[in-house]
This record gives sequence, structure tokens and C-alpha cells, in this order.
Amino acid sequence: MKTMKRLSILLFVVLSVFAFTAGVSAQEDEIVDLEEFDTLEHQALMLRLQSTFQVELHVLEGYFAAGYSPGQLWLALEIARERNMGLDEALVLAEGSDGHGWGLLAQKLGTDPGSSEFHALKARWTERKGEMLGGLKREGEGGLKPDTPNKPDVPRGSGVGGASNSSGQGGKK
Repeated sequence: MKTMKRLSILLFVVLSVFAFTAGVSAQEDEIVDLEEFDTLEHQALMLRLQSTFQVELHVLEGYFAAGYSPGQLWLALEIARERNMGLDEALVLAEGSDGHGWGLLAQKLGTDPGSSEFHALKARWTERKGEMLGGLKREGEGGLKPDTPNKPDVPRGSGVGGASNSSGQGGKK
């Protein structure tokens, strides 16, 4: 009976350690998603990056013209600020990070993926990314790319486009 109890406890401990390790690993392998930056209006994003990171607009536009995505530019600017390095060097580290895990990015930065430094860095950058995206997506800042071309507003009941009924559609009631 004691042997069975000991085996049950040992099994519980082993499974607990495995579950904890898998949870930490999942957090480290969480994808670095930079595609949201591609949904933003280009000029609004570039102006925000310029003011946030104190980088000349023509420098940002030059990197964009060279093929760097808006998300790569943001991540590289965060790396440069955090690590006190030049933007060119930071772009090398940021390149290819989109779609890969945070653990890989941490390794590129010379940080242990399981360390408290890594988790603090990830939390800071996730928060800053949210602030950057949220600020640009707020109404009135023109941060989102339009889904459809701008159409002129036609006031209801103006007679343009046919008769109108109470449902807002022309034609028979």
C-alpha cells in the first residue's frame, strides 16, 4: 500500500513538473506577431514611429523602401532603444522574427528565454506594441487603412440615387 502511495506521489510530481515546463515553453514559443502593423495607414504609422523613437522620417522611409516591414521597423526600434544599439544592427536582429517564437528572439538578443529578464522584456514590448497599435487605431487619428475607397456621403432624402423608403433602400415599400 505504501509503495502504491509513493508511486502516486512521484507520478504527480513528475506530471506537475512536466506541465509547468510545458507552460513556460509555450510562453517562450508564443509567436512574435508583427502583421498587425501592416493594417495601419502607412503615413500615420511612420509619423508615430518618428515621434516615439526620435528617428528622422526619411530614415524610416528609406528602410521601408528597402523592404523592411512596418512591424520589423517597430521591433528593431524597440531593440535599438532597449539594447542601446544602432538601428542597422537592431534590424539584423529583428529580421525574420515575425512568425517565430519570442524564445528565438531572446536567443538572438543574448537573453535566456526562461529568465526573468526575458519575461520582463516581452511584457514591456507587448505593452508598448499595444499602446502603439491602440493609439493609431483610435478614431480620429487616421491610423487604419481604409477597407474600401472613399465614397462621397449622400444625405438621405436628397433625391440622389432614387426614391428612399424608411428602411433606407430605394424602390417599393
